[in-house]
Amino acid sequence: MASVEDIKQELAKAEDKEQKAETALETFKEDDNRGKWLDELNGKQRRRERLDEDEREKLKELAAEKKQLEADKRERLKQVEEWGAKLREMTSASQPGNDDFVTRRWDILG
Repeated sequence: MASVEDIKQELAKAEDKEQKAETALETFKEDDNRGKWLDELNGKQRRRERLDEDEREKLKELAAEKKQLEADKRERLKQVEEWGAKLREMTSASQPGNDDFVTRRWDILG
């Protein structure tokens, strides 16, 4: 079984990966040749302007890249949440009676 310290280390690693995924997505969105171009191509499509073959191909490629970056970000966030839950579980389990508010209250008053 993993120790609390092991869980904290894994949580820190997961948070670091989540931050990198967030940065990668933001970098994509701000890049003139990727995110901004995707927005421009989507705008053309919404305005019903004709896209040539290269633009249609680039639109598919950029949309797939953005989708992958967003999925990666969601997966990293899920990992952070899972490690955080495990850490909370481990720390509350290490403190007996911590989850029994009523009993503790009566012990104090009794």
